[in-house]
Amino acid sequence: MEIINLNKSFGGNIILEDIHLRIYPQRINAIIGPSGSGKSTLLRIIAGLDHEFSGSIEPIGQNRIGYIFQEPCLIQWKTVRKNMCYALSGHVDEKKLLDYSKILGLTDYLNYYPSQLSGGLLQRVNLLRGFLYPATLLLMDEPFKSLDIKNKKAAMELMIKIQQERNLTVVLVTHSLEEAVALGDYIYIMPNKPKGQLECVINPRDSIHEKSSTENKIELLNTLKEILNTGH
Repeated sequence: MEIINLNKSFGGNIILEDIHLRIYPQRINAIIGPSGSGKSTLLRIIAGLDHEFSGSIEPIGQNRIGYIFQEPCLIQWKTVRKNMCYALSGHVDEKKLLDYSKILGLTDYLNYYPSQLSGGLLQRVNLLRGFLYPATLLLMDEPFKSLDIKNKKAAMELMIKIQQERNLTVVLVTHSLEEAVALGDYIYIMPNKPKGQLECVINPRDSIHEKSSTENKIELLNTLKEILNTGH
């Protein structure tokens, strides 16, 4: 997917200016930047939820788009299980539902209603729904921000597993450098006022998970911090 000369304004304020970006297929494309830099706006445009922009988006083939929002957006009068059935039009893979629920710590909550769950549990339900949906392009907007360390690690590992099994194209928006390094094959940096070609750092993610690569990880984190701080 190619994003070319993308411009977006709101109320006279320029949010995105002449943005150029390539989304690599069957890879995890991470977009990092501070709050207010336009990351979520860019994601909504990619999803086709925002049409008030100029420029062009050239898709690669036909994509079935899945979207994991910052907020769960669950149907309050349906249980967790029935929320899954509704999102998947009744075609739920029971084995995957149970397997993913176990990894995300949701096995005991499938028959609960959203009002009975804490914020962290609701976000895990949000992730479960997104992971179960048979997308070819998965868009994720700050999906791990309300999770504790243990559940975040489990969710991130499950995400990588699903991406590799399905050859998913993923666009992950985050403000966490650590998440971008742990997950992204390609890491794009959005400064406060993004303009032009977004800088891309290629991340040898496979080696990042090896214990011997601690120095590489620190070096990459420092590189990303420097780019963000200088705004280039």
